Amino acid sequence: MTVAAIIPAYNEEKTVGEVIQTLKNVKEIDRIIVVSDASTDNTAKVARNYGVDVVELDRNHGKGGALKAGFNRTWEDVLLFIDADLIGLKPQHVTDLLQPVINGEADMTIGVFEKGRFATDLAQKLAPFLSGQRAVSRRVFKEISDLEFTRFGVEMALTKYVDG
Repeated sequence: MTVAAIIPAYNEEKTVGEVIQTLKNVKEIDRIIVVSDASTDNTAKVARNYGVDVVELDRNHGKGGALKAGFNRTWEDVLLFIDADLIGLKPQHVTDLLQPVINGEADMTIGVFEKGRFATDLAQKLAPFLSGQRAVSRRVFKEISDLEFTRFGVEMALTKYVDG
């Protein structure tokens, strides 16, 4: 199975590089795409410096639109969604997130990581279904209509669809 990592980013020039570098150290990932969702900083430039595919949206579409824009540039079997502002992401986190989907044991996995930002860690403990870190089979993602219109409710839409 092939894997595309899609990183939706809005003004994340300070953190996107570290996220990309971590993903480059994960052997299961075949391709990395950063979607700059109308960023006004150097997010796209930083991403290009890492030699990954970059999609620049001319207006802000929200996270759902950014993920859909990244999806439209892929052909891989498994989609990995990783937020551009993660702190403390390790290759093992990503591998653990991917394996159940790659192995056909799950259609989607949700990553709840620790030792990042306090607010992020707390939010993931209280509402893990809202985590933006996910591995999803292409088949499942393709079946969800109008995902680009969910804006920042994309995690809820994905969770509801898979649990549905």
